[in-house]
Amino acid sequence: MSFRIRHCVECPQCHTWYLVGFSPYRNRAYLVRTGTRSFDEYTLYCFCQGADSPNVCRWAEAKACEVSKSAHQRGYGALDEIWLLERGSREASVDISRYLHLQR
Repeated sequence: MSFRIRHCVECPQCHTWYLVGFSPYRNRAYLVRTGTRSFDEYTLYCFCQGADSPNVCRWAEAKACEVSKSAHQRGYGALDEIWLLERGSREASVDISRYLHLQR
């Protein structure tokens, strides 16, 4: 089974992970690249749990994550769909147990 490695930004309030490059998102959130010096810095506007005004997270750092197929299709996901990869690891490892329920 293939998996996807993508750069993601986490909302610190609701802990939803957003894939960089998929903005705007179906849940009304959007991600804006800030500055010109670093591609890893963003401002995230997240409407947590349907709030009328966005939770604004500035200077969010994009992180390499393993992304499930369903989260990739939406452009965002919860902690059980997107997993942070360890920095400095030379080899991406996959916990196959997360995919076993998909084979039924």
